Amino acid sequence: MVCSSSTCQCSGNGGTPQATESSCGDNHDNDCDGQTDCADSDCNGDPCGSNGMVCSSSTCQCSGNGGTPQATETTCNDDNDNDCDGLTDCQDPHCDGKQCAPSKTCQSGVCS
Repeated sequence: MVCSSSTCQCSGNGGTPQATESSCGDNHDNDCDGQTDCADSDCNGDPCGSNGMVCSSSTCQCSGNGGTPQATETTCNDDNDNDCDGLTDCQDPHCDGKQCAPSKTCQSGVCS
């Protein structure tokens, strides 16, 4: 908090000062409530990183980008970046050898 005369305002603690935390991935307590990013309930459901990461249960987690969230891509036929690494289905090396269509598997980034 920064005080001058009779008013005090949040300094942003190194980040952009905000009345309610909305910069949920900058590692700053922007609204000066003692909680940073996803630990602040104001951030629940808000983006906190790249490729579909969102605040959930006080941590930054993969949203699944419309599919089922996964630690590593195992669903290789749903056109979603399930593990939030920026790669979808066969483009993700985790899908190599996994089924991507009936009678087809992912091989070197291609469903064949």
